[in-house]
Amino acid sequence: MSYLQKFTEEEQELLMSAPQMVGGAVAAIGSSGLIGSMKEAMASVRALMDGSQDYPNNELIKALSPNVKDAAAAKVLAKEQKEVFMERLKASGVKGPTELAELMIDDLCRINDILVEKEETESANEVRAWLSGIGAKVAEAAKEGSFLGFGGVKVSDEEWGLLDRINNTLNVPEV
Repeated sequence: MSYLQKFTEEEQELLMSAPQMVGGAVAAIGSSGLIGSMKEAMASVRALMDGSQDYPNNELIKALSPNVKDAAAAKVLAKEQKEVFMERLKASGVKGPTELAELMIDDLCRINDILVEKEETESANEVRAWLSGIGAKVAEAAKEGSFLGFGGVKVSDEEWGLLDRINNTLNVPEV
């Protein structure tokens, strides 16, 4: 039995799309250009895949994070997550970065409630930290506002603001 079966179908969809929702929202809110956007996308994928290694005893994260040792299974999970994420965007009518950020925050509020209800405190805190960490890794992946790598800042004000909102929504202490 998959660990996710303890959640309703709607809860599964929220949980499955959360890592990509966080990574996508943080990447979209910044202005890092084509190369920077590619770096942010790769950082999001790496942070998602690192979940099961960073939190090896967390069953929920292992269910949501592709197993890097099983490429076929990782590919299937990644495809499922992308489909769920894209369907969430389509169903919500997201048309821009601000709308994506608002959808992500709404989803994280609901996910936080699910974690409180259905997960042990330690497990829930690890999931919160993992999701917050995805956002941080994406924000730090590329300079914002630079030209050919010159100038710019590591994390834009917009990204800092969104990271703060993520941490506040998930009750993750600032580091």
